[in-house]
Amino acid sequence: MCRCAPPANKPAGDEIAACLPFLEREIGLLADLDGIVCLGRIAFDKTLALYRSRGAALPRLDFAHGAFYRLGDDLPWLLASYHPSRQNTQTGRLTEEMFASIWQRVRKNL
Repeated sequence: MCRCAPPANKPAGDEIAACLPFLEREIGLLADLDGIVCLGRIAFDKTLALYRSRGAALPRLDFAHGAFYRLGDDLPWLLASYHPSRQNTQTGRLTEEMFASIWQRVRKNL
C-alpha cells in the first residue's frame, strides 16, 4: 500500500489515494492469488474497499492482529497483522513472536 514513513507515522489521505491504483494493478497481475497479508489497519480497510468496489458483497470485518477471513469463492483470504513499524515494535504492541505467528499462519494456508 503506502511504502513510506510519513509524519506522525500515518499517511495522509491523498498519499493513500495515490497508492491505491498501484495496489489494484498489483493484485490484478497476480492471477493465482490465494491470500493477502494486510500489514496494518489502513492496508486492511483499503483492501476490503478495493474488493467491494469490484462488486464483492463483503460484510463488515473487524481488524485485529491475527484475524483471518475467507472472503468467498474466487477471492483471496485476508490475514491481518499490526504494521511492523518502529512505533509498534519498540512499544511491544507487535512482538517478534506475534509477527512470526502471522507467517506461520500463511504457510498453513498455502
